[in-house]
Amino acid sequence: MKLKITKEVFEFVEIPTSTSEVYSIRIRKGRYKNVIYKYGPVKFTEDKESGQLGFNFDFGVDSGSTRYSKEQLVSSDKFKKFIANILIFIMEEDLASQLENKWTDHYGKDYPFPIVAPTKENNDEHTTTDIKEDM
Repeated sequence: MKLKITKEVFEFVEIPTSTSEVYSIRIRKGRYKNVIYKYGPVKFTEDKESGQLGFNFDFGVDSGSTRYSKEQLVSSDKFKKFIANILIFIMEEDLASQLENKWTDHYGKDYPFPIVAPTKENNDEHTTTDIKEDM
């Protein structure tokens, strides 16, 4: 059975022995319960032919579980797919949170989300463009 990613599946944790200021993630449910890992750089890519947006990321495993060693997790495609789904969930939640707030342009003017782009009538310094992309 596939585990649906929710806020209850993982939590952010601080590793006291770590010299990094990056939080790690502890998996709280499922086959990877108690595994602690962290993400490295995330890079977005676009397949120009299909118009699909993809991403790559680095990760490190801080500690395995009673079921899986660190080495097993690092080489496991299932684990990589699972933490990719957690990363997607985190990014979607972060975006949703940002959309509830305001966006401030580089002139200091606030706009509620969704962004109401200035038009020629209300701001001569901006150009409004509607772009629809298949991603």
